[in-house]
Amino acid sequence: MHQISYEMIVNNLNLFKKTTFDYAIICDDDFNPINNLLEELNKTIDLLPNNWRCIHLCPGYLWGRIYRDYTKIGHLNPEYNMDGIPYHASGRFYMNCDKNIYVNKHFWLGGPISFVIDKKYVDSLLNDFINKYNINNHNNDVILTQILNENDFICREPLLGFENEQGGTTF
Repeated sequence: MHQISYEMIVNNLNLFKKTTFDYAIICDDDFNPINNLLEELNKTIDLLPNNWRCIHLCPGYLWGRIYRDYTKIGHLNPEYNMDGIPYHASGRFYMNCDKNIYVNKHFWLGGPISFVIDKKYVDSLLNDFINKYNINNHNNDVILTQILNENDFICREPLLGFENEQGGTTF
């Protein structure tokens, strides 16, 4: 099953490369955006440095996937203690995302997978993703966490979506 999920992300990124769009949202089929996604996404992206590669929109550990409290959708409701994890002065996103800290704390970038990628850096993300998968063949959310770099960011407040499982996988 890892192979199918892996190929879906690789195929989506390769398809994006063939478009004329500057940005793409790559997401799982169970990703549900918040009502004002584009407005809030633009506010967040405006604060990112010019060389941002991608921003993860709503990892499960931040929106409270284990709690599934839908009254808190769009708001930080972390499953783990986030003290000491650096974030932007605006509070909108986590920065300086140290992959080693995130991996050790199991801050997986799934539940659901959902990120915006800047086309200028799609080859960078794609190459990192393929290389890491070929080394360890983990789930996509683990691989995305393992390849975090200084140009990757994670939404904090607001979180721009949530996972709404609809009865299982697409395969």
